[in-house]
Amino acid sequence: MFYHPYYMTCPYQCFPYRPDYPTVDPKIFLNSAKEANGLLSDGQLILNKLLATPEIARKIMAAAQSAQKETVISLLRQTGVHNHLDTSFNPDGIRIILSNSQCKLFLILRWT
Repeated sequence: MFYHPYYMTCPYQCFPYRPDYPTVDPKIFLNSAKEANGLLSDGQLILNKLLATPEIARKIMAAAQSAQKETVISLLRQTGVHNHLDTSFNPDGIRIILSNSQCKLFLILRWT
């Protein structure tokens, strides 16, 4: 016999069963949001530098085409990023990953 997971069966009545959850503490969530704000500013720094200096964008694309990941990372670091930076790329575009202890920010940009 199938029993709905939210209802307990008893011979006299059915009533909704809801588990007791602990009280909500937003401290970690708020701290994560604060740290994500720093990642957003680093992402904005990268995007502004790419828009202001097309030569860096050309160098990043050329290094990615030659599969030089360390060169791509060092060129992205020249934009002034403070947080941890990682990247991956393929013929369609680049994926820039900014991270810290609490969160990650992914920038996915196309170049074809």
